[in-house]
Amino acid sequence: MYGDGEALRRVAEVVLRVSPASTAPYSLSASTLAVAAVLVAASIIALQVLRERVEDFLKKVGAVIVPPLLRFKVGREEALEHPLRRAIYEAVASAGALRYRDLMKFGSRATVDWHLWILTRSKLLLELRVGRGRYVLDALNPSKALSSLIELDGRVRCVVENFGRPPQLVAELCGTDQVSAYNILELYRKARDSLSSSG
Repeated sequence: MYGDGEALRRVAEVVLRVSPASTAPYSLSASTLAVAAVLVAASIIALQVLRERVEDFLKKVGAVIVPPLLRFKVGREEALEHPLRRAIYEAVASAGALRYRDLMKFGSRATVDWHLWILTRSKLLLELRVGRGRYVLDALNPSKALSSLIELDGRVRCVVENFGRPPQLVAELCGTDQVSAYNILELYRKARDSLSSSG
């Protein structure tokens, strides 16, 4: 149909209700409108095809790029080679646990987040959320981290005191969410295991 001028003229006549005996300017407008309609339809189809191809490409690229990034591991020694990462780690290790906002003295949010990501991937630090509170803990010393966290957030003490009860009940008793209660109980187990293995 796209190559057939007579068919385009007939489509335009139907759309515009132009009679075959009309004047030339209207016939030209009808033909122009018909061509424009065909071009718009072709453009819409082309955009849909392009969108599908872009989505397919992103899926393939995501399959290639994302998993290696997620598998990215850094050794502890390598993680501490950077002076800012070493400073962040030493600050957290000396305190046992710090509020996330206390780390903003080391740089911008993006900078701190990047270095924390590397320190947590290397298993030197651990991030823990308690409700809306965000804490960074020394992963190598869970008992010290737990003690510091108890001082920073009373809900943590409540969760530890109710160890052995179901996490849902603990969350309700301590005014926190169930995921936070579960994570605190996991930290308590690690702290207890590290104390029993050292003693």
